[in-house]
Amino acid sequence: DVRSALDMEAALASALGDDLGGADALIMTAAVSDYRPALRSATKVKKEGERVVLELAKNPDLLAAVGARRGARSRPVLVGFAVETGDEGALVAYARGKLEAKQVDLIVANGAEHAFG
Repeated sequence: DVRSALDMEAALASALGDDLGGADALIMTAAVSDYRPALRSATKVKKEGERVVLELAKNPDLLAAVGARRGARSRPVLVGFAVETGDEGALVAYARGKLEAKQVDLIVANGAEHAFG
């Protein structure tokens, strides 16, 4: 069980092992979250003033990290997902870019209008 992207990163590293030999295939269906609160509070954040500014920190890209670690090896087979709000051409371009940037074997591309809701 994990509660955050950082927990998922640790669980993934543990499951795959240093040599990535813990799996023949890895299917990453969605990011936990692209961002997380930069500061965590162990207690309730009290209401002060009319506005609050929430600073976010970027979460690790787990699929890209495994793709980079895998390098030229063929295992584990990596499958990722892409969701785009633009037209079909934008979806295909986004998915192709993600395929190369994250060094994965397969991308499942979904239009947001069909994937959400």
